[in-house]
Amino acid sequence: MPPAARTAASTPGPRWPISIRRAASPAPSSPTPSTAAFSQEAPADFHARFQVARKHYRYALWQSPHGNPFLRDTALHIHHPLDRSLLEQAAAMVVGEHDFGAFKAAGITPKTTWRTVFESRWVQGECPGLLYYHVAGSGFLYNMVRILVGTMLEIGGGRRPLAAMEEALASGNREDAGPTAPAHGLMLWRVEYPDFDTEAHIQWAGQLE
Repeated sequence: MPPAARTAASTPGPRWPISIRRAASPAPSSPTPSTAAFSQEAPADFHARFQVARKHYRYALWQSPHGNPFLRDTALHIHHPLDRSLLEQAAAMVVGEHDFGAFKAAGITPKTTWRTVFESRWVQGECPGLLYYHVAGSGFLYNMVRILVGTMLEIGGGRRPLAAMEEALASGNREDAGPTAPAHGLMLWRVEYPDFDTEAHIQWAGQLE
């Protein structure tokens, strides 16, 4: 989620990424810190969470008998074969307005478990073996994307029938969905607001590298 903060500092809105990079510059032996690619002043009533129109998540998967040291910390390694057709069919079932109660973390009690998903698909990555799950929605329950991925991986691996996805959506019971996929493959990829989209600024920042 894009961070938002109130400040009395005199730094102009567009110059905050420069200030953040200077302040976060690590010692040579330190891990690479978080950084900023873009900033701007927002209206006083702006809320980074409650004014979101769509959120996009991406889950990265490395499917190969052998591990990939470059993706070890950012993609889930799956050793066994996956049926790509089953993955895509299961993903398509998620699109629309559904009760996602089966896909939330245990012990979480939101006001409603109904959510609208606008996009849900698996796409080929930049090299063989690398797959991405893209999902976009108006909002997500806690651990919802990771449980969706865990369920689809069991379907794609032949451990659950394709109908299990529909059954979980219909029942709303956590026991009917698959396991929670590990967190390290998940990334908040893009956030859309009514008059602002982070994607354009991420692409612009990438052109500068």
